Amino acid sequence: MSLLTRAELRIAITILVVGVVLAIPAIYGRYQVEQAYRTYEITVDLASLRLLAEAEGLSLTEAAKRLKAAGATGLSVPVQTVADLLATGKAIFVPAAEREAFQYPAKWEECILSDGVLLLPAGYTVPTGISSLAFDHTFVGLDPQAVDVAESVGLDLVPRIPFIARATEEQIRQVFAYLDRLPGRPVIFEGEAVLGYPDRLGVVSEQLNRNALLLGAVEFSTQKGLAELAARHRDRLVRVHTITPEETDLINPRAATARWIRAASERNMRLLYFHPYLPHSAAVGEGASALEVSVQTLESITTGLAKAGYHPGPVPVLPVFPLFDWSFFGAVLGLAAGAYLLSGIVLEQWWIRRVMLIVGALGAAAALALTGLYLLGGTVPARQCAALGIAITFPALAVLLPTSRQRLPLTALLQMLALMLAGVLLIIAALAQPEFLLKTRQFLGVKLMHLLPPLIVGWVFWRQGYFRNLLANRVTWLVLPVALLAVVYLVLRTGNIVVVASWERQARDLLEQLLVVRPRTKEFMLGHPALLAGFWALNHFRNPAVGGALLTIGTIGVLSVLNTFTHAHTPLVISALRTVNGLGLGALLGLVAIFIIRWTIKEERR
Repeated sequence: MSLLTRAELRIAITILVVGVVLAIPAIYGRYQVEQAYRTYEITVDLASLRLLAEAEGLSLTEAAKRLKAAGATGLSVPVQTVADLLATGKAIFVPAAEREAFQYPAKWEECILSDGVLLLPAGYTVPTGISSLAFDHTFVGLDPQAVDVAESVGLDLVPRIPFIARATEEQIRQVFAYLDRLPGRPVIFEGEAVLGYPDRLGVVSEQLNRNALLLGAVEFSTQKGLAELAARHRDRLVRVHTITPEETDLINPRAATARWIRAASERNMRLLYFHPYLPHSAAVGEGASALEVSVQTLESITTGLAKAGYHPGPVPVLPVFPLFDWSFFGAVLGLAAGAYLLSGIVLEQWWIRRVMLIVGALGAAAALALTGLYLLGGTVPARQCAALGIAITFPALAVLLPTSRQRLPLTALLQMLALMLAGVLLIIAALAQPEFLLKTRQFLGVKLMHLLPPLIVGWVFWRQGYFRNLLANRVTWLVLPVALLAVVYLVLRTGNIVVVASWERQARDLLEQLLVVRPRTKEFMLGHPALLAGFWALNHFRNPAVGGALLTIGTIGVLSVLNTFTHAHTPLVISALRTVNGLGLGALLGLVAIFIIRWTIKEERR
């Protein structure tokens, strides 16, 4: 029970409301940016396209035309080295000792090197004075045949730049000289690191700016130097999603289509890097045409994205997005008010005037520190700190404040929803900066936000005597295993990448088909039902142990909703639909849980 006076409650809640109101401009501004950022591009991998054309007995141009008609808009072509040409038979090196006896083919460019002769097809040149030892780091430009095919078919080029160790400034400039006719096009770096890593990323950055090129950042990439380069070019950054050739061999077209659509609509991927299916792919049925499967997949992707409101076109950059300083200050103000309210509950038995003043002073100092850090240019860390504070404070507050005084279950539930909504709005405002929308920076403290709120709620209920004689109550043996399983489940499922069983994958796909946006499993299967049942149990059972245990578990539902909105790279409409779907399904399962509890433990009722 909170010992905050009515006056303190009114003041804190008024400050919280002011903070939420100040947050609204940033939320609306972000929504407008997301609505304007709905163009995507599908680029086809050149090497995969060549293999497909050969397998189907088509020319490269004919295969490209088929994919273009199905929805492809670009062709990804690597910047080649001499070593690449030699490996594919497009170049011949004749050592000096064999020059006299060698029969030179006609129509090849002859380049005299220090240790032999290099024969190149027309259109290629190499710097003078090199030796054969430099073949693997001597660039010769884009494949002229591929460039001609792209131009004839109407596909935009997406160059790929390979990594070479210890690249010199001259070599870096040489690479970008081949791309001077491609302003406004995205560039993808390939290899274990970005060209120029670690000492010459500044030169690469300069060349990207000079040629007005966009930087393509591949999702889930661990490429060294990419994060640093992306941070420098967040105003010209394009997020890229791909399904690797190895994955393409195994994933069926329907699952691949769903994945492509999710990448664009749920994670702001604007360049889809497509590897066509090949005849040996397990996903291509016996006797089926790999080209037809690839065409049908592209058509399904473009149709699905059109239904979701996205359209193909030149790959876009994120529209100009102001920082909304006052909205950030509103988020800090709301955090301070929420933290003060929570402190009055957590420190209940020590809540005297001196403690109240100390807590208020510490909260004001923390708010001023965050504001100062923001104004001094540390906008990203200031926003990360504010968002983490909100993510820890409001899930616990949303559960504890409605239970601090005797209230009807519906009243308590509505208050919980209002506080959860306040936390959501504040966290959106706290993370309203382009770096978070493009995921060059992200929310920090996922483990803490999943661990601390349930611990705070459980500790407060324990201190208030909710769990007195816990093990003597037979109801405990129903609730305790659920609580333990919930903790294990939460720990295992925290994070972006988890192992998903096949049955769960099928269930997820079904929910996605029925609801458009799949709700989070831990919300509708665990957190929300436990919250609804917990508020009901506190009002209907003499012993508060059942309600306390369920609400402690139910904190997972609230923190999961806030965690959804910490993913700032996901459009607000998608996160809102995910949350509403989770609340709806969770409410239905909560009613089922209440029925089971009523039927199971009748003698414990008031």
